[in-house]
Amino acid sequence: MKLKTSNHIVLLYITIAFIFPLSGISIAQNIGYSSFNMYYVGPNGNDSNPGTSAAPFQTIQHAANIVNPGDIVIVKDGVYTTPSTVEVVLLKRSGTSSAWITFKAENKWGAKITGSNSNVVSMGFFITSNVSYVKIQDFDIFGFTATGNTNNTGISIVNSASVSTAPMAPSNIELSGNNIHDIGRMCSDSPYGFAGIFVGVNSSSIHINKNMIHDIGRFSAGENGCNPQTHAYENNDHGIYVDGVSGITITDNVIYNTNHGWGIQFWGNYQATTNALVANNTFAFPNPYRNGQILLAAPGVINSTIENNIFYSPTTAGVLVNASLSSPAIVNNTPTGTAITPVFLNVIVNNNMVYGGGIISTLSAPGVTLIPSEVSITNNLENTDPDFVNANRYDFHLQSSSPAINAGITLPKMANDFDGNSRPTTTRYTIGAYEYVSGSGFSMRTAHQVK
Repeated sequence: MKLKTSNHIVLLYITIAFIFPLSGISIAQNIGYSSFNMYYVGPNGNDSNPGTSAAPFQTIQHAANIVNPGDIVIVKDGVYTTPSTVEVVLLKRSGTSSAWITFKAENKWGAKITGSNSNVVSMGFFITSNVSYVKIQDFDIFGFTATGNTNNTGISIVNSASVSTAPMAPSNIELSGNNIHDIGRMCSDSPYGFAGIFVGVNSSSIHINKNMIHDIGRFSAGENGCNPQTHAYENNDHGIYVDGVSGITITDNVIYNTNHGWGIQFWGNYQATTNALVANNTFAFPNPYRNGQILLAAPGVINSTIENNIFYSPTTAGVLVNASLSSPAIVNNTPTGTAITPVFLNVIVNNNMVYGGGIISTLSAPGVTLIPSEVSITNNLENTDPDFVNANRYDFHLQSSSPAINAGITLPKMANDFDGNSRPTTTRYTIGAYEYVSGSGFSMRTAHQVK
């Protein structure tokens, strides 16, 4: 359905928002563009339909193939998969700074993107080279277990042209409100890592906020009858994998059961990640094989901040700083070049809360400083129970007794919490993904109940 730009577009957009649940789509992102389409996708639709609510397309891919700047794709409740391609949705078209392209579930987590645990489909959304100004919101993404030389991921943002071609890399991508889970849940000795979200080298201006990311990674020895011959299950699979990105914000996410790697891993083969903000997230439960729920490793992390996060029950510490040399880059299964010395410059780890450990754990090598002086560690609350409503039922809202309430520092850009509540609700910001609201507690249609 074509919506012509005029002084009435804002009124029309607001009217639509009352009819359809489009909260979170910024009107400002679309104002100023000459026209935009609102397309609908439904499991009982047909790709020869006009893409209206009454006559939707059947596949998200069809909508992705025709969208232009400013277009909005609303995906109705149902299951969306593919029988034969590597990804369910391949995104190759871009918006603009004033006219983002938006893909949004009509009802939060009602549109389910799945690989159906096949041995072929490895990705939900694949955002490839040259794509920019795209938002993916409110999907339920799960069930990717492809075999062979592949990375199973819920969402991949990848410069597929060349690692040395920064202008080709994706930029200005927002992933918001998604439930990403059960990725790579299989018996596997593959050296390829699995991740809820993978953000590849040279990508820039990436925003990951208010997602639920959990149950990521292959099975351990003895789990579901698995008998692995390697140790890949110990540390290859992550909630969010960041590889040499320039400008990434990871905020207000709830990340748990990433016990085959880290909730967030900063690691790569080619260049350091710069200008990262990891703030007001909640991490829960340990990887029994490795320390930390965030890994900072080679090639390094520069001008970045980790603050206002809750680390609940990690192994040893909330953040692992690996100052040891990395292995040489692997290209086509062949080591290339030499080992990389990690660089950490102006990294701030500030005002976080850890329950069941300290804030920092380190690994080092001969001649490498144990805790790099360039990593500033201040005002963290260690061995402090955040008093969740019920961590065993994955309800990470806070009780009124929580010491996280009013303990956060003010971050003006963090206007709302995971649930959309305004910050602050009291006198100061709260640490973690949830502000304290009297009587809150996500009646948890928990992520576990959704799946």
